[in-house]
Amino acid sequence: MMKIKSLVYFISILAVVFTILTSFTLKTSVNTKKYLSVEKAIKAGLIEAKIVSKGGHTGYCMVAKLKSRCAKDTFIYFEAGRRLKSVDSTKQDILITQDQPITLFSGEEKTVNIYGFCCQSHRGSPVVGGKFEVGKMADTPLVLIAQFCNKKRKLPANVVQNAVWTISDNHSLASVHNDDMEEINELRNYIAQLKGIQLTWYTLTYQKDNSLLFSNKPEKLFGEIKYYLPNNTYATLAVFDSRGNIMNVVFEDVPHNPDTYNYAFSLDVSDFPKGKYYIRLFDGVQKKLEKVFEL
Repeated sequence: MMKIKSLVYFISILAVVFTILTSFTLKTSVNTKKYLSVEKAIKAGLIEAKIVSKGGHTGYCMVAKLKSRCAKDTFIYFEAGRRLKSVDSTKQDILITQDQPITLFSGEEKTVNIYGFCCQSHRGSPVVGGKFEVGKMADTPLVLIAQFCNKKRKLPANVVQNAVWTISDNHSLASVHNDDMEEINELRNYIAQLKGIQLTWYTLTYQKDNSLLFSNKPEKLFGEIKYYLPNNTYATLAVFDSRGNIMNVVFEDVPHNPDTYNYAFSLDVSDFPKGKYYIRLFDGVQKKLEKVFEL
């Protein structure tokens, strides 16, 4: 009976995942009736391609050296969602996040820069001249996030990188942070839908580590708390750990008039151990609000 229940539960989870994924449509900005995938063009012997790293792991970090082997002009493109595979297994693969159509005249040789991002945060950053294979299209969730970013080309590079990692390496959605949060709200909502998770009310920035692409050590938390106080009172906002210990007092005994408040704040969490924390608002001794975050 337990095995049957487990199987039913597993099937129901798969059904939910399938529903989420199929609710998104795979699209490209390139006319696919005219342009041929670079992978298909190589397999058909229409072109030769050598792909190397410029060094680094974000933005225009890759170079493709192309050569026509065709008697007529060839129209090819690198797709948003293609995963360029590093020949060096200690270095990360690169996910292309911008469609790039290219015209190769008969016999022409051409060098183009390719726009992409790391999709293996635990591996090293490619070095200048590092060799890559053309690879293949990534798994559906990565293709979807790449195509979303392809449409939103003004997104900052650091935001796109963290967005890719939320899918490829299961980083927290809170890691997708920007000083202008309104600029990335649509992206954060899209990721939450894609992963079937709740949107975090807070974001995190992380400590720098020269030996790692991603330290996974939170440095600062940013968030906004909305609350209502019906009477004149003195309010306190403090952070507690799961044992009830006070970790930080954001403000204490601050006079408030009856009103609704939106309080935006940042919090240094660099010394906080990993775990669950609670931000609590007190009206005198009475708890009026509680928000949870996790590091």
